[in-house]
Amino acid sequence: VLDTITRNRSRGQRVIVYLSYSGLGPDIERGIDHTALRDNFPRLHAAGIPIVHYWRPALPQNSTPAAIDTVLALATRYADCTLSIGLKVPPGSRRQMEALWPALADPALDPESADSIWPDPQWEAMRNI
Repeated sequence: VLDTITRNRSRGQRVIVYLSYSGLGPDIERGIDHTALRDNFPRLHAAGIPIVHYWRPALPQNSTPAAIDTVLALATRYADCTLSIGLKVPPGSRRQMEALWPALADPALDPESADSIWPDPQWEAMRNI
């Protein structure tokens, strides 16, 4: 992929790579090679390829101060910007999300109607960056 990006850039094509990295582990984000994903940041950066760090999903598990610091340490070192969008709860997926974020079980909440929801610690951290 790096060769293809480099070749297209040499032809004048502007390429920006979005890397989705949440800081969640394989217990939550299954099927992702987390080491390879993290390794892409310095590899692309060294090649001069602009990186947009796409931070999603936002769950309580990656919204602790330590988790936020870990994600930002990688992203701010190599990415040109960070985009954080919270968590989208599509219709019918609320029960699945409740297993990861038990507060969503509150019947007074309607997370499926929101464009995006955030754990309070991550919301505050993003607002204060």
